[in-house]
Amino acid sequence: MACLTLLASLALRGALDELVSDHSRDQGVTLSFDYGASQGLVERIRNGDRADIALLTAGGIESLQREGILAAGSRVDLVRSDIGLAVKDGTPLPDIGNAEAFKQALLRARSLAYSDIGASGIYLKSLLQRLGIAEQVNAKAKILPPGLTGELVLHGEVELALQQVSELMQVAGLRIARLPAEIQQATVFSAAVFSASPSRQAAGELIRFLSSAPAATVMARHGFEPIDGSRQPSP
Repeated sequence: MACLTLLASLALRGALDELVSDHSRDQGVTLSFDYGASQGLVERIRNGDRADIALLTAGGIESLQREGILAAGSRVDLVRSDIGLAVKDGTPLPDIGNAEAFKQALLRARSLAYSDIGASGIYLKSLLQRLGIAEQVNAKAKILPPGLTGELVLHGEVELALQQVSELMQVAGLRIARLPAEIQQATVFSAAVFSASPSRQAAGELIRFLSSAPAATVMARHGFEPIDGSRQPSP
């Protein structure tokens, strides 16, 4: 039985947990996942960590392909992911229908959480600066390393959580709203095969499955927008 190791963004965990068990059983492949923030995983890979497949932001995949670490021609763009805001079930969602409403919601909140090294956190730090509220918001924010900010809302540690919608959806018991279009930052998540993988054919087959129509249905259920017409990976 082939064994594939995958370094994958935490944003994809909920969807992958649902998707891969059937594929693993049907194809006779054992899968081992190591999840983290995409930027942190990129740095780990640059520092020598290796696997068979990387599932990261498109920018991270592209940079690692330029460096020869990931195989040329193996990249497939899978999904787009929006950033969202969450509150605990039973709590009214604040109005965030436009940029000004979002700004006021953060200023009114007693506390909030976001992660500072994932794709959403990197963007949110710049957004807070752009809105002119970074100092006020960060004074009452819990800024996490990789992890699910929604868990802090669920346990009553903060009032609001900001993160990729797919990550917020991994925590049951939350109400979620997407950021308005004028300040939304969609992240594309992609897959590629490691150049040194000894199982490139099996890795390519798994990526083909992840870009299939049945997989897209599951991805959509976990808050992603599947990307149509993905290029198929070379073995």
